[in-house]
Amino acid sequence: ALEMFTAALSSTKQEEPTSVVISSTYYTKSKTSLAVIYNCNSKQKQRIQDLLDNSPEASTHPLLLPGLFAELQRDRLERLVELSYRAGFRLLESLRLVARAYNDKSDDETISREVNDRLRKGIMNANFIQEEVCATRQQLERMIRFIPTQSLALKLPDFFKCTMRYEVRFEEILMDIDNFMAHSRIICEDLRHATDFLTRQETARAGRQAKVSTVIAFVAMLYLPMTSVANIFAMPIFGFQNKWLDIYFKLANTKSDSDNNTPGPPPVLSGYFWIYLAVSISLTGATVGFYVWYTGEQKAASQAQQARVQPFYQNVDQDSTHRIQE
Repeated sequence: ALEMFTAALSSTKQEEPTSVVISSTYYTKSKTSLAVIYNCNSKQKQRIQDLLDNSPEASTHPLLLPGLFAELQRDRLERLVELSYRAGFRLLESLRLVARAYNDKSDDETISREVNDRLRKGIMNANFIQEEVCATRQQLERMIRFIPTQSLALKLPDFFKCTMRYEVRFEEILMDIDNFMAHSRIICEDLRHATDFLTRQETARAGRQAKVSTVIAFVAMLYLPMTSVANIFAMPIFGFQNKWLDIYFKLANTKSDSDNNTPGPPPVLSGYFWIYLAVSISLTGATVGFYVWYTGEQKAASQAQQARVQPFYQNVDQDSTHRIQE
């Protein structure tokens, strides 16, 4: 009878540019394993040799290849988590400096794209490691459940003690993987917290800029109609200077008392001011009324859209709750 096993270790940018593939065939009658390991580096070769030297009786066990794969995968995950933790710590330190400098900048400064890219890559890397650790944990749990079946199928009493050692070691590796998962989760949560913090800062600054822009727009909305009417009234097409009226709309005396041929000064406040004031107030009121109507329409449309979308999310939440209860 033959027992065949195949395993692979995927590579990442932080590791070697190639993947490690292990294939093994166990011969039940001769109690030997024929294994081929592709793209194995010197450290992994030395690790395998050390494991075989420390447990020579395990070389004839059917679980030799799964045990070697579990050890290599554990070392790989430990290295990945350590590299990710160091990279995440350096990234958080740099983000603290960026946040401090960002607070000292003026409101027209924004977070650079480089910082956002570094955060995104850090979170993606942490999520990748977390998924890798979770997948390894599931495979190892399946292997632990497979051990009793494997031991009973062979019915070899000589393997009982060694099988127990394999099972204990797999459980120890499973505990280490749980620790790796906790560390990777902490790194991911820290990076997400930093992202949320910078996002809140950016949102608060954008809100302040929006308030300033709203005030400027409102002042301009009140000021522009008045200046526009004043410019129109100052145009020579109306000819207001040929007929000066006082504040009571009476013809003003623009001649000097000493010399009837010498024109006197125009009145300080002309009656045309009331016309200008009435037209300006009317245009300003129309502008403000249009602004209030337009913002009200936009708010009503937003509320209507939210009312249409809210039942959908309620149904999704109810379906999710029913699935969890089932």
